[in-house]
Amino acid sequence: MAVAIAHWAFIIFMGIIALLLTVGGGFLAYLGGSWYYLLAGLAVLVVTVMLVRRDVLASRLYLGIVGITLVWAVFESGLDFMALLPRLAAWLVVGFWFLSPWYLAALNKRYGDVQPRYRTWLSGVLAASAATLLLGALQPYTKNGTGTVRAISDTAPVTDWRQYGNSDSGSRFAEIDQINADTVSGLTEAWRFRTGVEDDFKMTPLQVGGRLFICTARNIIIALNDDTGAELWRYDPDAVPPAAHQYARTCRGLSFDEAPANFSGQCRQRLVMGTIDARLIAVNAETGQVCDDFGAGGEVDLRKGLSPHGPNDYYVTSPPLVADDVFVVGGLVNDSQKLGLPSGVVRAFDAITGAFVWAWDVGNPDDTSEPEEGAYYTPGTPNVWSIMSYDPDLDLIYAPTGNANPDWFGGARRPFDEEWSAAVVALD
Repeated sequence: MAVAIAHWAFIIFMGIIALLLTVGGGFLAYLGGSWYYLLAGLAVLVVTVMLVRRDVLASRLYLGIVGITLVWAVFESGLDFMALLPRLAAWLVVGFWFLSPWYLAALNKRYGDVQPRYRTWLSGVLAASAATLLLGALQPYTKNGTGTVRAISDTAPVTDWRQYGNSDSGSRFAEIDQINADTVSGLTEAWRFRTGVEDDFKMTPLQVGGRLFICTARNIIIALNDDTGAELWRYDPDAVPPAAHQYARTCRGLSFDEAPANFSGQCRQRLVMGTIDARLIAVNAETGQVCDDFGAGGEVDLRKGLSPHGPNDYYVTSPPLVADDVFVVGGLVNDSQKLGLPSGVVRAFDAITGAFVWAWDVGNPDDTSEPEEGAYYTPGTPNVWSIMSYDPDLDLIYAPTGNANPDWFGGARRPFDEEWSAAVVALD
């Protein structure tokens, strides 16, 4: 009885797979894509019918499907593990059913003690598929040889870490020599600091002139003595995270900027932060007080110029980019199946005053100004939620874009969405 239930459950499962592959693969072929999925679906449909009849040839046909799939997968994807995994893993798992005693027991109901002679061949093909996946998984660890050798510059060493990626280009390389292969085993904990703030801590701290700057969930900034771990000051912007949205309750980084020596304003050294309720805030790095001469009372409203939207639909978690004399900020547009979400516009603001300088709007790239009252940046465009970098020699900003909504389906995307989605874009 148990064997019969398992056998029919497997038949239903294979029938569903056959239906999905045939219908989806047929549509893909109609659109001009690969014919593999349609042909595989039809072959699985035949296997399903043969299983209903308890035909011993079902396993041999399945053996052929897996063998052809293995060749096709390697031809199409090489040894790229992430590309091979969805092409081979499911076939590999299902194949073990044909080697199981339950399958043999189901066959024996009709064929008595006859044991099919497919086991050796099927085991070999499944083992070859598993070995191919394993080889693909090992590739990232072997194909790069001994790794990249970085030469330390002969210029004066960089003793501070002022940006998320340390340098303008985001190299994340620290020019230190006290920690090396000979001394690393002797490292011990010097101090420990607890923020007292709930939710995840995700940022790379900044270190400037003996101070360590961190931002926690809800955009609370804390300055520490980097030798002792003692708290120097704390700034809480009272940021309100989107309701029931755990992903947004974080701060992934701050940026540091220092005005010229002849600067006579309020904050010569300032920290700038984008918030989870869509503000750009500048704080005095020495005191933790808001720079009142930046924007309106120390902050810029990043929702200005965006089409109407809910608090879950737009916010900032990544650090603004310091590029010469401007702060450049993108924004995180909610990943969803909606149309008409806020724009993914990238904007620059004066590093001293917070005044608007320029905007890059994918849907209207020739107009770098702010929208007039009642008008908006193009809704629903690809956004730059992650980290940007800057080349001061070329005066170019490099901005990585995501995809325009809706997620998972590109049929509603406009020509400019397709042109600028999933790209690295150079901006003046």
